[in-house]
Amino acid sequence: MLPASWQREPPNVAEDRETLEDEEGDDFSEAEDEREQVAWDYNPAYDEINNGQSSLSAGPYYALQEDNITVKPTSQQQDGDIPNGFFRNDLDESGEIFYDPNTSEEEELQEIAEREESQDLSFPEENTEPSDDMSRSSGSEDSEELRGEGRRGSRPRGRARGAAAGRATRGRGWKWALKGTEHDPARTRSPPRRTRGIRRRAKIPAKRGPKAVRPTAEFQQTMARANTAYLMGDFEDVLELAREAILLNPEVFSAHSLLSQVLDEMGRPEDALGALLAGAHTIRDPQVWYTVAQRTAEMEGTDRNDVLEQQLYCYSQVLTINQQEYKARLERAKIYMELDREGRVKNECEVLLKHHPPAPEIVRMLAKVSSTDKEVRRAWEVMDTAFQAQMEVKTRDSAEMDWSDLILYLNSLCKDREYPKARLRLSEISRWFLGRRTENFWDDITEDDREWDMEDMPRRVEIPNFQPGRHPEQSYGAGLPLEIRVKLGLIRLSLGQKHYEEAVRHFQHLQPKSYSLNAPTKTHDTFLEDVAKSLKACSLDAEAITYYEALLRAPRQQDWKLYVALAECYREVGRKIKSRECLRDFIAVNEQHMDIRVILARWCEEDGEPDEASELIAEVIRLARKDSVRRARLRALRAAIKRRPDLAKPPGIPLTAAAIEANEQASTVTAEQTASAPKDIEMAFPSKQPQRQVQTYDDDLQEMYQKLKDIENSGALAEPEALEDWLTIAEVMTEDFRAMKMFYRDGTRFEDDQNLATASAISEMKALALRMSHRSSTNQVDPTETLPPDYCGISWEAWLDLFCQYALQLAKLQEAEACYAALTATVDSTVFHTNEDYMKHVHVCWLACGLLLEDEQTVCNVARWFIKRYPYTNDAINLFSVVNRLLRCEPNWYNSGPSQKFVLRQIKGMDYALLDRKVRDTYGFTEMEKRMYGDPETDDNPHGLTELDPTLLMLYGHLLAVTGSYSNALNYYFRAYTVQPDDHMIVLCLGLNYIHMSMKRQAENRQFHIQQGLALISRYYELRTAADVAIHVQEAEFNRANVWHILGLNHLAIPGFEKCLALSERIQKEYTGEGKPEDFAVEAAFSLQNILAMSGNLREARAIGEKWLVL
Repeated sequence: MLPASWQREPPNVAEDRETLEDEEGDDFSEAEDEREQVAWDYNPAYDEINNGQSSLSAGPYYALQEDNITVKPTSQQQDGDIPNGFFRNDLDESGEIFYDPNTSEEEELQEIAEREESQDLSFPEENTEPSDDMSRSSGSEDSEELRGEGRRGSRPRGRARGAAAGRATRGRGWKWALKGTEHDPARTRSPPRRTRGIRRRAKIPAKRGPKAVRPTAEFQQTMARANTAYLMGDFEDVLELAREAILLNPEVFSAHSLLSQVLDEMGRPEDALGALLAGAHTIRDPQVWYTVAQRTAEMEGTDRNDVLEQQLYCYSQVLTINQQEYKARLERAKIYMELDREGRVKNECEVLLKHHPPAPEIVRMLAKVSSTDKEVRRAWEVMDTAFQAQMEVKTRDSAEMDWSDLILYLNSLCKDREYPKARLRLSEISRWFLGRRTENFWDDITEDDREWDMEDMPRRVEIPNFQPGRHPEQSYGAGLPLEIRVKLGLIRLSLGQKHYEEAVRHFQHLQPKSYSLNAPTKTHDTFLEDVAKSLKACSLDAEAITYYEALLRAPRQQDWKLYVALAECYREVGRKIKSRECLRDFIAVNEQHMDIRVILARWCEEDGEPDEASELIAEVIRLARKDSVRRARLRALRAAIKRRPDLAKPPGIPLTAAAIEANEQASTVTAEQTASAPKDIEMAFPSKQPQRQVQTYDDDLQEMYQKLKDIENSGALAEPEALEDWLTIAEVMTEDFRAMKMFYRDGTRFEDDQNLATASAISEMKALALRMSHRSSTNQVDPTETLPPDYCGISWEAWLDLFCQYALQLAKLQEAEACYAALTATVDSTVFHTNEDYMKHVHVCWLACGLLLEDEQTVCNVARWFIKRYPYTNDAINLFSVVNRLLRCEPNWYNSGPSQKFVLRQIKGMDYALLDRKVRDTYGFTEMEKRMYGDPETDDNPHGLTELDPTLLMLYGHLLAVTGSYSNALNYYFRAYTVQPDDHMIVLCLGLNYIHMSMKRQAENRQFHIQQGLALISRYYELRTAADVAIHVQEAEFNRANVWHILGLNHLAIPGFEKCLALSERIQKEYTGEGKPEDFAVEAAFSLQNILAMSGNLREARAIGEKWLVL
């Protein structure tokens, strides 16, 4: 009997299949899966298909209704062939399937055509059309003959067996021939679990969140008692029982809710909110979080930011439960907006717009936070969609968008330079706001804005489609808000010169020449400034003057830039005298303002007023110096307060009137409101303040310097308060020095923009004075250009010490940025830069600061400066290694690429100078190197070298050895060895280099390297112990024992370390210098202890540690 999976369903199952499709909703995919399952259910008992005289092993075959197939009966069946009809009706009987070899190909094709015409097989509708895989599954002609007639037709459902999904272009392949043979993969592959006749249901996704907790019996009893007490009004018992219930089952929300309700009724809203917030985490209910957010907003006396953060947390929890919660996401976007988190606002708005139509409150937020061109375009496109939706479905009375939204929309369009669209949409939306949406004929008029005239005459009545009286006058120009009209004028200005007249017509509604207290200029001063700046930018200076004058009459705090803009407009229209008078009026009440004086001095020089220009130059320089000190003092005070919050005023700093005036805003004035019209233009200024009596500038700094010296001499710098006072005064004085551009070639050394502006003013005034002196044909020298012998009565040496001491104190406080800024300002100053001793002093201080800050890069750079400044001197070269040895960090910059290249350039320069000209040409010196190292005046030997410098060669060898380039390091060690063969340090480095080379994995001749190293170490030992100095002998013993230890020869290393310990007492006796002598006893004891401990002699190791290694 054939396996059940081979059996073909009879035709009458079509109705059952359709019923199953309706029930399951999966297009009868199970039936398709069963067809694919046949290969897994293959029974090897039926594996012989006979086709004529040949026999092939093949897989199972699905017989169609009219396939010419016969069945060879088994021994239990009758002899002879079984007809095809019997095969169709009795598929449950076993037998071997084979094709009739007597049927030709033409007959098979004819039978297939007749069958397709006479019968319609019942297959699902989705699979009636063969797919690409089905249509290409027939294969070659040979395969068709072997597989029989049924294979030539398209498969009823699914893809062809043997063809993977997505491989429809490929043929049948060769794997079909393995079906039923011993090589068939189906024999060894375990079939998947299939359940025939059982309906498969779709998997229901499990709910997220905590599982519901079943309350215990004790919890239920406690809650019942609590509810009874609540009904009785006994809130204290309810409070206690509710807390007890929470302890029993904290996952149950009802206990938290009851506790919150009781606390609220007891007049404890904050505690009630806390209980509700804690309980909200136990239940996935968005409404609970909404309640918490609402009650948080109702809390009084709470910081607004704390409230917003709490609400933000609640709405985030709602979104954790349901990402599509519209209200929570919208409220979260509003909170982000209030907290100025623009990036979060953009993200939330985009998510909302992705799933919901553009609501007005969403597009408002998006328009306000848009900054880039792409974001601005996105904003106005969304707002355009929102306005269009509102205009189509809602009337003006029920609209959710108003004139303020139109302003935002127009601003976005103008930022994106969509001025024609902005003008068109302004008219369309305003027309809808005013109830005239049907009058679309106004859109055809683009040359002017007569639609928004205040009256019908004379321009509006010229339009044929316009019907006077059809709409009230308030629906035209009279109903257009002033803000929208001004915006329309600004858009007209942006459209080009031919629209300027129409723009000015709109601006006149601001009534700039009116002096009435109710004039629009009194309430719309912001529009006045925008209009004035736009007119000035379009070179309409005459019109801009009117609006600038009206703006200066407005009751607002005036900026000095407005006066400058007005004066520039005066000059553009030829009123130069009026422009200078405008600035003088401002200076009269702002005596400390410097920028106005700079501009006025420039104009006086251009207009031929040298006397007034000279006075202004002197005032600018005086004010600039005073302003520099004031700003420096303010920065110092802020830094001191930052370091010590309890410091309100550092004691001992002589604060003068300059410091008191630091908080005054000299750049702005408050205008007085004028009720009467002036004759020409009347600007309101505040009354003058009485001039304060201040100390002189020099006395101020000298007093501060004396205070510094008093603190230093008293020895109080170790106390934190005294050190803070010293740092504050030093910062004020150093900042004052850095403010003087005369001390620097390319400007002052400031990080503050205001101080940069001050220095720029001084520089411009000095250049202006120089030009005026050339015009007067005098040879007088500008006194500001000459360098005085001191500054404010303080010598240059004192200033240098002040900078260095200040940098060192900052380095001790680990303030690296401020420390390096002070040192950079010192070395850049022309006062110190030209003095050799000053520069050496500063760089020594810089080196000390780098060591204090553990800054290896700075230490290496400063050490390289000494090598460049004092080339081929042993002290400068040794300094590079010494300072790096003092650092406690890993050597990164010591052997870095820049350091190696720098030292190599020094060696090349030395070789270039010492080589003969003929010999030099045989080496590969590049043209750039020849220009760099060559010096015709000194015969290419500018430093007067006579022989190789072994110190420099040893330094480069050390740099290579540290990086592991031992073979390269040997070259430079041997070059130094040829110059000084009896130098113990050179011999030691050579020996250690050979020893380390032997330890490398790819050492070519390890034995040779070790022998060479030991020979050189022995030579080093002889050289170092020749004088029989205790400290030298101990050094030699320790280094030789260390080499034995490295090589694992502990029986030789132990005696060496013991000799080091024995020499320690002799070293102490022979040493006559200050401090402690260099003693290798501790290092030797540590190494000896390790050897003994590793060998198992813990008692001796402990004894050595207790004797030599205990502090």
